[in-house]
Amino acid sequence: MAEKAMLDGYTIVHTSFGYFARKYGLSYSQIIGLAILYEIVEPSIIRYMREELKTEVWDYEGPKNIIVDILVAPLGAYLADKHSETT
Repeated sequence: MAEKAMLDGYTIVHTSFGYFARKYGLSYSQIIGLAILYEIVEPSIIRYMREELKTEVWDYEGPKNIIVDILVAPLGAYLADKHSETT
């Protein structure tokens, strides 16, 4: 697996997940757990899409991008908390 950029077009998706998950009442540990679970399952999703659906929506990620994807989910949750304080 070739190393990809640490940040990519999907970084905002992972951040948004954390934001909205927190708005719906998930704890930080639940958000981090779900982010880790998704990163574990994601290669299987990619493989299924390529082999069964014959499509390449996105590519396999490098280790640095996986770590960033996990870390930006609680960042999104933090932003949700900060947004709640200002409203």
